[in-house]
Amino acid sequence: MYKYFYILIILATPVLSYVFLFQPRAYEIQKIEDNIAGMNEQLQIFEASKKDIAELSDEIAKVEESLTRLKAKLPDQKNVENVLRNVWNIATKHNLETRNFRTDKIQNIDNYMRVPIEMTITGDFDGYYEFLQQLESLPRIIKIPTMTIESLNNHDGTIQANIYLNVYCSNDIS
Repeated sequence: MYKYFYILIILATPVLSYVFLFQPRAYEIQKIEDNIAGMNEQLQIFEASKKDIAELSDEIAKVEESLTRLKAKLPDQKNVENVLRNVWNIATKHNLETRNFRTDKIQNIDNYMRVPIEMTITGDFDGYYEFLQQLESLPRIIKIPTMTIESLNNHDGTIQANIYLNVYCSNDIS
């Protein structure tokens, strides 16, 4: 009878070991492996985010560089008079008679200001064309939203132009 009891113990040992030792450990190992897989997924997401952040940093640097170039084209408030004087001098240089040169109310817009100018000039069309070309090549931002050109009937090739300019400048008070 002891013989059967020993055989039963010998056969029960692997079954009980599996049930009480190996199966709980396998469950814990599976749980740890699942946790590691989840952490690896999060790590991949963080790595992708890190790459996106690096790309965004590059984009931000490009935008800041563009903003710096744009600000270089915007004179500060003190230098607007110089820009206006340059426009007047360009007209005079091309033998154009300035009959009207009036600035309207300065408009504050976000980080810049717009100085509207109304100008009436008279002269040769070729001089007017060269005036516009030189105005376009100025290093400052100047926009011509409206312009009308009329031919003066009693003078061959002579025109009168009404020009509305917008000169943009920085509204930094520094």
